[in-house]
Amino acid sequence: MTASDWQRVEELFERVVAAPLTQRAAILDEACGDDAELRAEVESLVEHDTRAGDDFLVSPVLSLRPGGDDSTDWTQALVGRQIGRYTIVRAVGHGGMGCVFEARQERPARTVALKVLQPGFTAR
Repeated sequence: MTASDWQRVEELFERVVAAPLTQRAAILDEACGDDAELRAEVESLVEHDTRAGDDFLVSPVLSLRPGGDDSTDWTQALVGRQIGRYTIVRAVGHGGMGCVFEARQERPARTVALKVLQPGFTAR
């Protein structure tokens, strides 16, 4: 696809996601016509947008603020939980900004190190 093709995809995607669900197919029919590649690309983006939801940038760690003086409470609460494509296995090391965990990545399936910032450390 050329740059102008991608611009067309972006513009159509914005139109489709702004429209009510009941009107989306008609918008795609009208805008794409016989261009199956354009339609497939826009539909793929819409599907990803729908799956991501409105809170995809909200850290799942923010709800785990420590209740006491023990700054590792939140790290223990993450063991066994999933963050994105990663399942936390165990804490490996702590620092001033956060913690490094051993985690299992979904795809490709492998063990990785995953650094998670301490809850409340970042500004919103």
